[in-house]
Amino acid sequence: TNCWNAAIYLNPLLDAKPSFNTLWYSGQKYNSPRSYLDLVTRNQKSHNTNYSIYAEITPVKGLRFKTQGTYYKYERNIFQYEPGTMPAKAEDEGGTAYRGEYHKTNLLIENTLSYKTSFDQKHNIDVMGGLTSQRWEGNNLTLQGKGYQSDKIGWNDMGGIPDKENYTATSSFVDG
Repeated sequence: TNCWNAAIYLNPLLDAKPSFNTLWYSGQKYNSPRSYLDLVTRNQKSHNTNYSIYAEITPVKGLRFKTQGTYYKYERNIFQYEPGTMPAKAEDEGGTAYRGEYHKTNLLIENTLSYKTSFDQKHNIDVMGGLTSQRWEGNNLTLQGKGYQSDKIGWNDMGGIPDKENYTATSSFVDG
């Protein structure tokens, strides 16, 4: 933001509902805080799941096998739409939409095998070996556009924009 936009939100002389700033020279249309609350849609949905399992087995005296596994999944979806009917927009400017999706999964497995024994009441043997394995991946997709002519569609048809110059799509995938 900048100083003249901050004055819109901080100036007590401006009414919250009107969309015309009479304090700016001969006046200017602006998006009041109330217009953002009434017209702009911003939704975020997040889901987080975490599963764990643990087992320990002693098949014979002194021999012990342990296994532990964890599965983690995270999803976040962001949907935002600023309609073309915002007060400060030009007549045919259209709406602005943003859609973002982010997913991450992680699988972690750890196994250990240990053996412990003693003999002759003087000697002890304690041996352990193990293996840890991890697999994770994440992907991110964002779509953004300006100039949507139908506010009813919102972010549901991101490709339905008249001018493809105002449309941006980015994605990434990471695994390990």
